Amino acid sequence: MLSDVGVQFGDRRPVILISATSAIAAAGLGLAAVVSPPLALAGACAMLFAIVTFRNLTAGLVCLIVLSFFDRASALTSSGLSPSKLVGLVLALVWALLVFNRESDVPILLKEYPAFGLLAIAFVGWSFTSALWSVDSFLAISTTFRLILSMLLVFIVFSAVRERRHVRWLVWAFIAGVIFAQLIGILHLASAQQGRLQGGFDDPNQLASVDLAAIAMAAFAFVAFRGRNIRWVAGACAGLFTVTLVRTESQAGIVGFLVVLALAVGFSGRARRVAVTSVTAFLLVATLYYTVHTRPVLLDTIASSQNVGARETLWRVAEQATSDHPILGVGAGNFIRVAPGYTFENINLPRFDAILLGHVVHNTYLEVLTELGPLGLTLLLALIAGNFALGVRAVRRFERAGEWELEMLTRGVLIGTAGMLVASTFATATYEKHLWLLLAFGPAVAGLAERLPLRRAEIAEPPHVPVTGGRSIPGLGGP
Repeated sequence: MLSDVGVQFGDRRPVILISATSAIAAAGLGLAAVVSPPLALAGACAMLFAIVTFRNLTAGLVCLIVLSFFDRASALTSSGLSPSKLVGLVLALVWALLVFNRESDVPILLKEYPAFGLLAIAFVGWSFTSALWSVDSFLAISTTFRLILSMLLVFIVFSAVRERRHVRWLVWAFIAGVIFAQLIGILHLASAQQGRLQGGFDDPNQLASVDLAAIAMAAFAFVAFRGRNIRWVAGACAGLFTVTLVRTESQAGIVGFLVVLALAVGFSGRARRVAVTSVTAFLLVATLYYTVHTRPVLLDTIASSQNVGARETLWRVAEQATSDHPILGVGAGNFIRVAPGYTFENINLPRFDAILLGHVVHNTYLEVLTELGPLGLTLLLALIAGNFALGVRAVRRFERAGEWELEMLTRGVLIGTAGMLVASTFATATYEKHLWLLLAFGPAVAGLAERLPLRRAEIAEPPHVPVTGGRSIPGLGGP
């Protein structure tokens, strides 16, 4: 029975179709087991995952979120088809079947927030169109397909978030994924980059980027949840993520972290007292540690000539390419094709090897401007603005209705998203699943806020827990 996703078929034809498909798939698995046992095992797992996802779309999305943190670990994904790609493909197919079933009650982004959905489609369409004027059209098309796979998450997340618990599931899935990604680096299951922790990404900056989002989520989960045990688990995760952020030695991570701290104070709402106390205490401890115990070697690392020179080179070439193609850009993914030509021009490039090695721009916004022109950047910025506008709308509605947990979790995700977007100034994240997962959150919770029967008088004030002297701390509710 598929009642969890609201799928009820009016006749037996879909059931017969599913049964026939299952029988054919089972026969195919039997043949595959003879030719390639690993392939048969992957197929069996995909079938099992499809069944679970049909029953509960959100559970399938949770699996994809956790697995997506291992996509870039070369030591773990030596084969062409990574687990997250396989899961993502099955999830997209199941989602499509649910959406196109007329009797399904799955929320659809284009119906509830058509402007946001059309912006996402327009961004992908413009990327695909850029193949017409790209130096390497095949690269532009393949890059656009990567973008499509990531952009689908925006629509899937919207359809998957239908209940209060689903918001909690997605937050914990993201936190769990970051923990596992860090363990890959800590246990040396993936290669290290000059001693820097990079986890399941083969890139310290990408790990730092998701760390920022996870820190904000875990910190606000600590405030949001009422159970003491789960609250302290969230607090411990926030501490772990902060330590691993430092170990990435990422300039992007440090800048983004400062933004997260500032927003934690300015956008914490009814938890501002807790946020101010926590941020102040952290800054005092960090200052004392780096003053008395050790010198801030991290700052020396991120300001090294090797680090700064590579970005300076890439940014200069990107700026020149933008100047030469000011309207349409060079085409999706084509920066690495046109960049080597600029090494012969009269441009001061501190590290021209960064160009010859095929590095991307290491600035999400500059790369989109270079490859897709002003229109592409405008569409991306409009999607970002739309996510925050809808997310803030949901926060206000949750706050008025007394939905403390939903309000705090949403604030945490929005703050974490802002930190990741700031960090993206020093890294390229246009095609990363995690960026689009977070940009999907605003519309998803806004739709949830509209659909939930919120009662304004349900809780007038945030939950409190008494402390010594009869005082209480807002947000740290009891069981």
